[in-house]
Amino acid sequence: SLPCPRFNFYTAPVGAHKSRSMPSLLRWIQVACAAASLLVDEEPEDVAWRALKPSLNPATVSGKPKVAFAFMLYDGFDHDAVWKKFFEAADPSEYTLSIHLKDVNSGLHRDAFWAKHMVQPGPTSWCHMDKTRLRMARDIYKDPQVTQLIWLSGDSIPLKPFKQVYAAYAHSQHSQFCVDEQHNRSEMWAVWNRRHGMLFSDHEAEMRSLFKGVFLCEDEDLYLNAMRKMGLDEEMEKVCPMWTNWGPKKGFMYNQAGERLRGPGCGEKKNYNPMGGEPAHPNTFMSVCAKGIEELVQDHRAFFARKFDKTARVVETGEHLGEYLKKLL
Repeated sequence: SLPCPRFNFYTAPVGAHKSRSMPSLLRWIQVACAAASLLVDEEPEDVAWRALKPSLNPATVSGKPKVAFAFMLYDGFDHDAVWKKFFEAADPSEYTLSIHLKDVNSGLHRDAFWAKHMVQPGPTSWCHMDKTRLRMARDIYKDPQVTQLIWLSGDSIPLKPFKQVYAAYAHSQHSQFCVDEQHNRSEMWAVWNRRHGMLFSDHEAEMRSLFKGVFLCEDEDLYLNAMRKMGLDEEMEKVCPMWTNWGPKKGFMYNQAGERLRGPGCGEKKNYNPMGGEPAHPNTFMSVCAKGIEELVQDHRAFFARKFDKTARVVETGEHLGEYLKKLL
């Protein structure tokens, strides 16, 4: 395959909003080239990657299945109260919890409820959290009971009680990816079946070699394409476990339901747009309508949702969103 042009993209810290100096045309040239390269299956690295498939172990576990929850936080939980209720209602034998905190001075360490689940901080930046995530995954899979690994963000909320989440995932043999077919990528907030997660974490070097010389937003590009190059399409579900309200030109599935969180006289959202043109981030809700959040909770497709500001309130009642959700769950 022809090599893609390599440009010097900046790496921004999580939470930072900067502009890329690269003109839009050059950026899209590389995106198109990278997408084309991902479809070529004739490189030696591709052959070696596919050769691993017969050696993959089935997703067998020892003992009662567990669901792993892995949080990638900047300075804490934006909706701490509802997450505490979620886990307080859980059977400790049915889950494991791992928390990565970027801002080690945020004070979350002083909260005994969360502190015991924190992991050693590692490098994280926008699009490039993969090294730390794979290290976390390797540690999580040391527990032979873990069947599924769910990735979650600090601005996320649960939309279903723990028992419902456990029933949906504990015995599943599939991974879930929220896919953007137009750009051949998926959101990083995915669910990894044990078989697939161990493939990524145990064969990190081989997986990275598939995309050498190609600029990647690893968190979105790496895992979906590694699955496809392995021929594992039938073992993944193209669904979005984490509901997100992207703009209309973004290709991620199930991204246009956000208007129901708004209504006459209620609901406010905004979007950070650091790169110009189409917003690079999904909409952040500053407030929501009660009926909208209730409908989202009842939606069978959505187990979690993200991009709700830590100050977000339900307009009709004035309650903080987390406190309102505690009553619904």
